[in-house]
Amino acid sequence: MNALSINPARSLATQLLLPLLLVGTLAAIAGGLALYQQHLSTARTDLANHAERLARTVILAAEANPQAEPLERFTTVLGAESRIRRVIVVHGNPMRVLAAHRVAWRGLSLSELPLKSAPRLLDEAAGGVEPKVAYEDRNDYIDVALPLHLTRLMGMDNGEIPRGAALLTYDAGPALQHARAEARHFAIGFAIAVLLLVTLGYGVIRWRVLAPLYAIGRAIDQRGDSAPDLSASLTRRDEIGHLSRILERLSAAERREWEQRNFLDTLIETIPNPIFYKDAQGRYQGCNQAFLDLVGKDHGSVIGRTVDEIWPPDLARRYREADDELLASGGRQRYETQVEKGDCERRDVLFDKALLTGKDGHAIGLIGTITDITERKALEAQLAHEASHDALTGLFNRSHVERATLHAAKEVDRYGGELSGLLFDLDHFKQVNDDYGHAAGDEVLRRLARLLHHRLRETDIAGRWGGEEFLVILPHTDLGGARQVAEDLRHALEGEDMPEVGRVTMSIGCSEYRPGEGTDPFIRRLDDALYAAKDAGRNQVHCFSPEETD
Repeated sequence: MNALSINPARSLATQLLLPLLLVGTLAAIAGGLALYQQHLSTARTDLANHAERLARTVILAAEANPQAEPLERFTTVLGAESRIRRVIVVHGNPMRVLAAHRVAWRGLSLSELPLKSAPRLLDEAAGGVEPKVAYEDRNDYIDVALPLHLTRLMGMDNGEIPRGAALLTYDAGPALQHARAEARHFAIGFAIAVLLLVTLGYGVIRWRVLAPLYAIGRAIDQRGDSAPDLSASLTRRDEIGHLSRILERLSAAERREWEQRNFLDTLIETIPNPIFYKDAQGRYQGCNQAFLDLVGKDHGSVIGRTVDEIWPPDLARRYREADDELLASGGRQRYETQVEKGDCERRDVLFDKALLTGKDGHAIGLIGTITDITERKALEAQLAHEASHDALTGLFNRSHVERATLHAAKEVDRYGGELSGLLFDLDHFKQVNDDYGHAAGDEVLRRLARLLHHRLRETDIAGRWGGEEFLVILPHTDLGGARQVAEDLRHALEGEDMPEVGRVTMSIGCSEYRPGEGTDPFIRRLDDALYAAKDAGRNQVHCFSPEETD
C-alpha cells in the first residue's frame, strides 16, 4: 500500500480525540468542584435566612407579649423543635437572660453563659440594628442574633430603652448533609454532562467534518473508475434540549421554597397569639389557627383575600390605611384598634407588624401579630374611674372636683361667662351615724348622690368634698340661678322618704365666681356661706355675692 492509501480522517480523529478527552475531563472536574461549592454556599445562605426568619418570630413574640411567663413558655416550645438547639432572649443594662430554652440559664449574665460565641454575638446584636450571623462548622450550627427593644417590659414607661437581643441556634446539619448530597449529585451530573458534551462534540466533528474525509479515504483505496457517493443524510437528535426540559420540571428552588414555607406555617401554629402575613398587594398568604379562630373563618376563606373581604368596612379601612403606610415607609408598626370576632363581638387589640423585604430590599409583604388587650383596657378604665371617683357615693372625689373647678374658673377668666358653686352639709349627720349606725349613714349619702345625679345637668360637676360635705360647680350659672338650684335640692332632700333614719335636711352655701380671683377665694366664700346657713338655724340656703366678702 502506498502513501496515498493512508486514511487522513482516521489520523486526524486520533489526534483530536485525546486533547478533547483531556480538556473535557479537566473541565468536568473544575466545573463539578465549582458547582459543588456554589450549591453548598447557596444552601448555607438559604438556611441562614431561614434561621433569621425564625429568630424574628422570637422578636415578634417578645415585643407583642413581653411578660416573663408567656415569653418563657414560647422559648420552651420553640426550643423543643428538633432543629432548634438554642433560644436565648437577653435584656437590660447590664444584659441578663430574660428567657431561654434551658431554665437554668434564665437570669444569667452574658459572661456566665456556658457558650463560646453566643455571648459575643448577642452583645454585638444588642449594640446595632442589623442581624448577626455566625456559623459553627464543627457541628453545622447557625447562630442568628437580632436586636430587641422592649419598652413595655416590667413597667418601663420612662422612655429608657435598655439593650436587648434574641439568639436562635439552628441545627443545619441534616439540611447541609442533604445539600452536600445534592451538590455531589449535581457535580457528578455536571461532570458526566461535560463528558457527554465532549463525546457529542467529537461525534459532531466526525459527522460534520471527518465523514467527508473518510469518504475521500475510501475513494483513494478503491480501484477502478467508480467513486463512492459522498453525500449522506443524518437525523439530528436534540439531547441538550431534552435535558433542559427535565431540569426545568425538577426545579430545586421551588422545592426549597415549599419546604421553608411549610416549616414556617408549622412553626407559627405553636404561637398562641394570632399571626398573619400578607403579600405586597395586601392579600393574606398565611396565618395560624389562632387567627382563624379570631375571625371565625376557615383557612380557605382567608388565604388569597384582602381585609375588605374579611373584616367589616370601618375596620377594613383602618387596617388598609395602616398596611399602606407600613409598605410605603418600612420598618415596624404598632397601634391599638379593634377586631370583630366571628360572633360579632368587638375586642380591643394591639397590632404589631413588620415589613418583609426581598434580597433586593423591595417590600414583598408584611407579617403581624394581634394581642388581645380588652381586659387591660377595661382595667385601665376601672383604675381611671377609681382615681377620680368616690367609692361610696360614685360621685367625683375631692381631687377631681378641685381640678374641674380650676379648669372651669380658667375658662371664665379667658372667655368670660358665669360660674357659681354650692357647698352643702347634711344637718346633724353625726347623730344619724350614732343613732342608726354607719351602714344607715352610708345609705343616706348614697341616696343624696342619686338625688344629685337626677337633679343636676350633665354639665354640672358634683363631688364629695369630705365626710358629709358636697361641692357642686354650676357652669354658665349666675348667683340667682345657683340659689334656685340650691333651694330645689334642699326641698328634694327634705321630701325624700327615708323611713330607716327619718327626716334628713341640709344646709347650703352658694356664691358666684368673680373672674380673675382664683379658686381659693371662691371656695372660702362658699364655706363662709355654708356656715352662715348653719348659724341661721340649718335646713336653709345662704348666698354670698363676691362683693359681700370684699
